[in-house]
Amino acid sequence: MKPPASSASADLFRTVVPIPRRTDRLLAHGEPLLLLGSCFAQSIGERLHASGHPATFNPLGIMYNPTSLRQSLEHLVAGGIDDASLRWCPDQELHFSFETHSSLARPTREAAQASVGAATRSGHDELRRSACLFLTVGSAWAYEHRELGRVVANCHRQPSDQFERRLLGVAEATDELRRAVAVARTFDASLPVVLTVSPVRYWREGAVPSARSKAHLLAAVHAVVEETAGVSYFPAYELVIDELRDYRWFKEDMLHPSEQAVDYVWRRLQDAHFRPADDGVRREVRQLRAAATHRVGRPGSAAARAFAAAQREAVARLLTEHPHLEPLLEAERRHFEDEGPDEGEPSGI
Repeated sequence: MKPPASSASADLFRTVVPIPRRTDRLLAHGEPLLLLGSCFAQSIGERLHASGHPATFNPLGIMYNPTSLRQSLEHLVAGGIDDASLRWCPDQELHFSFETHSSLARPTREAAQASVGAATRSGHDELRRSACLFLTVGSAWAYEHRELGRVVANCHRQPSDQFERRLLGVAEATDELRRAVAVARTFDASLPVVLTVSPVRYWREGAVPSARSKAHLLAAVHAVVEETAGVSYFPAYELVIDELRDYRWFKEDMLHPSEQAVDYVWRRLQDAHFRPADDGVRREVRQLRAAATHRVGRPGSAAARAFAAAQREAVARLLTEHPHLEPLLEAERRHFEDEGPDEGEPSGI
């Protein structure tokens, strides 16, 4: 058998998941995006933001199961959550809502109302203007509060006997996702929706229960995609589990994808859903943000002043060419304006 040539593609040694590029309309850099769901949605949202996309992710916090996603969208459409949902946890000295993540909990009821209200109103505005919605489900296991008789978004470390843990069946998960898409399209009946399944395995549930959970989610997602116009599937799960398929692509817990793995999924998402013409502005924004975190060895030196001046010019040019970046680059603009006088002015040293 003749050995492969030295220039043979690396694809010979892995299984590549084919992802067709969107044929209707690729997303432009300035279009607002909303991402809801698991911590994987959070990771992709952070990369969108780092590349200058006006993206909002998980305004009410991380959500894992289809029921919580549907309920979260209902809250965003309504623009608020009933204050009666707030509860006091004396052990943590916090007021919280079972409808939101613990990051919105606060020490006083008034502060918690303000926190939850602001997040919900912000999410309402973002959903109303979004050009595309990304929904990522992570688990079909749900926790139903016995007293409330409903699935909660977060248990907030409350006693386990308050909840019933149950696996959403395929039919129930499908119905919840179907309803979630319908709710999301309250403001725009043709809103594009991209469904994904998180590649993170929830080992705390056990190997077999985790696999059953993912199987239910995959079946539900594809049922909704096949029956609903304008809803597509992005194979984030398959990219990590089937294409990368090696523990070197995972963090030390061997469950969460590494930063390099998420970067790879993000690049594949760009190729499938975003305009190639915007690759340049994405790259420039990332470079500018990296420059803003650069530690200057000799602040006030001629070299430091010249570096800051070059970055101010880059910010000004980007804002002229891409006005939608104005609020997204405000922190970088202020950072380089505070870096001291332009070259040629007294440095103070």
